[in-house]
Amino acid sequence: MGVRKRLKGLLIFAFIGSIFTSCAHSARETRSLDKSPNHVNPSRSVSTAEADVYGADANKTGQPIGGGEGYTGGIERKDSQIKFTVSTSAELVKALSLAQAGEIIWIEGDSDIDMTRRSLMVKGGVTIASDRGSDGSLGGRIYQTTGGARLFTVNGENVRLTGLRIEGPHKETDSVSDTSVALYCSYRNLEIDNCEFFGWSDAAIGIAGTGITSNVRSDKTLGKEEFTKKMDNDDAGNIGECTDYNPVGKDANIADVDPKDSAADTKITDTGISDLEMKAGAYIHHNYIHHNQMEGLGYGITLSKGGVALVEANYFDNCRHAIAGTGAPGEGYEARYNICGPNWISTSPHNFDMHGFKTGYGIIAGDTIRIHHNTFMGNTEEMPTCIAIRGVPSNGAYIFNNWFYFTKDVPVWQTGGTEKVYSENNIIGVERELVEIGQIRYY
Repeated sequence: MGVRKRLKGLLIFAFIGSIFTSCAHSARETRSLDKSPNHVNPSRSVSTAEADVYGADANKTGQPIGGGEGYTGGIERKDSQIKFTVSTSAELVKALSLAQAGEIIWIEGDSDIDMTRRSLMVKGGVTIASDRGSDGSLGGRIYQTTGGARLFTVNGENVRLTGLRIEGPHKETDSVSDTSVALYCSYRNLEIDNCEFFGWSDAAIGIAGTGITSNVRSDKTLGKEEFTKKMDNDDAGNIGECTDYNPVGKDANIADVDPKDSAADTKITDTGISDLEMKAGAYIHHNYIHHNQMEGLGYGITLSKGGVALVEANYFDNCRHAIAGTGAPGEGYEARYNICGPNWISTSPHNFDMHGFKTGYGIIAGDTIRIHHNTFMGNTEEMPTCIAIRGVPSNGAYIFNNWFYFTKDVPVWQTGGTEKVYSENNIIGVERELVEIGQIRYY
């Protein structure tokens, strides 16, 4: 089942005394890789086969991770489809009321548009664009200074936001009573690219019910369904407070996937929601999403009510969770070529999450979760782990070819079951140790 060995990178960290000895002595299969002088080149598009590349170095998009300078996939100010050019709140409200499908609203790059206590509706087919990253521009800024009002609600398919700065009022970890969501969408073919989202106490982006497979696996097989704990998923797009993990103790179990049960040996086939289906649910790419970190909430991207999304080449930092879902039937996401930065300081700030959804047949964790070729730089003392799956996905959670700097515990945890979570060919620590099979902590 592999050799038993301590992670080589542990000795370089000052908090070595806090490392769980049970984690250090679990069986797994490992081999060392050569160290790279830089953790990632965010703008590099590699030609090497993805199977041989780890972390966000595999970025195949040809665009810089996080967008900004060097991003060439946006809209230029000279685009003939621009029908409205705005720089004030009154102009933006009017443009949104008049814009029709296929038209673009351009936000001037030096704009500061105050939408405090106001909510904006975006019709289907409308694009809102600015020039983030072009000639040093930060992009037009739309912001709120107090909570309690959702900024954008998408009211139709084929909406796009590109090149904008979208700033909320809450950037710290302290709890606030009037929480805020930047954007909520329950329609398909949403695209959000090259934007900066920050300061949203509840969530920056909420995606609901956009999966075409929401009922395929669940209607005839699942009994009465209800959310577990506080995951009530209200109409504001909130997925509910995420409760802290149980302390690690004698009841916790660290376990490797046995080689005979691994995808490599049993030819496990990922037949879940395809990347094209994910992309049609929502395509969120090349954004800088940070400082959405209020305790108990604090999400970069949330999925609910069977929502799905392709989350690609974003830079996340200072969030409580970068991505989370309620775990409802049909729900899922594919996350690839993303970087989760080093700053995770809120309550239980793990990076990627899928909550549990209680059914008559047990607790599910959505349908398909695909997490590959991401770099996780977080190693803070507040982090319990990097990825948490809180049930058994209907199809599976496939976690591979990632780079986890995290070394104080295993980077993947599962509760509510011990099946259908596959963790393979990930590298651990700055010493770049390849873990070919496992590990997963069941808690």
